[in-house]
Amino acid sequence: MRRGLTEYFVNLPSKVYTVSGISGKHVLTVVDYTPVERVLVEKATRCPAGAETCIGVGDTGYGYWKNDVRGAVTYAMDKLIADKT
Repeated sequence: MRRGLTEYFVNLPSKVYTVSGISGKHVLTVVDYTPVERVLVEKATRCPAGAETCIGVGDTGYGYWKNDVRGAVTYAMDKLIADKT
């Protein structure tokens, strides 16, 4: 099992599937985002008091995991495009 690094630096389990056929080679990476909330909430409890990452208002602090999940596809596409250039 591989590890996938998210935009907010969480290592998540991932698996790469590859299929070769008449139409060519196709690769799909599947990332398990199940632990992202737990990991980022835990990180938010270990930051300096008063830091924006600890405040926990809306999508900051304890809510950072929401942005990590929402932006997962965009972040993955950005990494894919950057690797090809």
